[in-house]
Amino acid sequence: MQRNNLPLFFMLIAGTVVSVIMVIYRYPLFEMLVRLLITLIIFGCLGFWLKWCLNHFEKQNRKAQEAERLAKEEKAKQALEEAEKENAEPEQA
Repeated sequence: MQRNNLPLFFMLIAGTVVSVIMVIYRYPLFEMLVRLLITLIIFGCLGFWLKWCLNHFEKQNRKAQEAERLAKEEKAKQALEEAEKENAEPEQA
């Protein structure tokens, strides 16, 4: 799944909410910009962290699924070999 825009999405939503709240409460422009910048930095970092965590968990899941698939293939291969041995043994007797 593509998560490249997740940090930007977090930043935009947080910036919009903070901007609306500060306009409603009539903050001075300089204070509004400083708080908005701090909010964007914090939520940008949170977005990057969340993206990293989700990608990390997805990699772990892919590794587990690959290991499970390989185990099933190996089990099927062994069952096929055993079936071939059983079919070959009566012919020799």
